[in-house]
Amino acid sequence: ICYFATLPIAGQQITKDLALCLKISANQADRLKMLYSNLMPAALESSEEICLMPEAAHEEDDYVVSRSLINQIIVARMDELLDMIKERLTKDRQRHLLNSRLVLSGGSADILGTTQYFSQHTSSEIIINLPPVNNIPTKYRYASFASLFGLLNYMPPRLSGVAAETQKWGRKILSWWNKWK
Repeated sequence: ICYFATLPIAGQQITKDLALCLKISANQADRLKMLYSNLMPAALESSEEICLMPEAAHEEDDYVVSRSLINQIIVARMDELLDMIKERLTKDRQRHLLNSRLVLSGGSADILGTTQYFSQHTSSEIIINLPPVNNIPTKYRYASFASLFGLLNYMPPRLSGVAAETQKWGRKILSWWNKWK
């Protein structure tokens, strides 16, 4: 790793965008994002319609939204993320790194077609960072857990000199982690 940065865009913003644009609850928006998001070109033009069931007792009708609209909303946020990556690399005089590899992490990196979308808009090979351990339960083998598991691998030798309460929680987390290692 020759450069590292975090950016203030995550899946939570995508969920908020979907909720706001589609006038649905955050729960429905998050479910749409997890089940129907796809950045592949064919999905961006899909005419498929997704039927949302009413959430509240006073709502009577189902709500229909096109899959292409869901994905266009997500693309708008991903484009903003791409711009932020380019601006950050330029600001830090690391723009040349766009011609090498970019490693993405976090739940939004799990959106289908993310590697292809980012590759298409940069000159980079895109890698999705996954948890570093193979024998963890399948439900944790996603980019959204990569940072957590990376920290758990990094943390043990660094607990000395940390406040007692933090050490206590750190040891509980490590105990859980060691069961899965």
